[in-house]
Amino acid sequence: RNEAGELLRFVGLVEDITERKRAELDLQSTKEHLQYLLTASPAVIFSSQIEGDYSATFMSENASTILGYDAENFIHNAQFWWERVHPEDRAVMNEVIPQLFAQGLYTYEYRFQHGDGTYHWLTTQLRLIRDETGTPIECVGYLIDITERKQAEDALRYSEQLYRTMA
Repeated sequence: RNEAGELLRFVGLVEDITERKRAELDLQSTKEHLQYLLTASPAVIFSSQIEGDYSATFMSENASTILGYDAENFIHNAQFWWERVHPEDRAVMNEVIPQLFAQGLYTYEYRFQHGDGTYHWLTTQLRLIRDETGTPIECVGYLIDITERKQAEDALRYSEQLYRTMA
């Protein structure tokens, strides 16, 4: 501007942000695809603390489809999962943490009360994550509803028992 305040010229800067915008779009696309995979997966993916109340720190949104409860229930209430484990299977849970720390990986099966009130059989696999010094920092895992497999196994056992009785 001159002394009278009139605009004489202006200065601008032009920067090519094409690469940054492309990277942002790629990142958004990757995030959307990952969310799709987590939602469509037959497994609920989760992470949890490895001390204290072992509460969930993440749970995939497909928990509502597979377990009948929103993921937030597990994250905001550390006892939510435990309260729905079948009473006869809770003893197995006492083995989980020691085995996980000893082996770094642990798989177990148990019954869990679905949101509809029925018990479903689940298999859960946990992996202990350690930092670069070997200190445990987190547990990640997945769970799958194996109710149909368990029912088929029971039917096969019954059929075999019936056959043996008749033979």
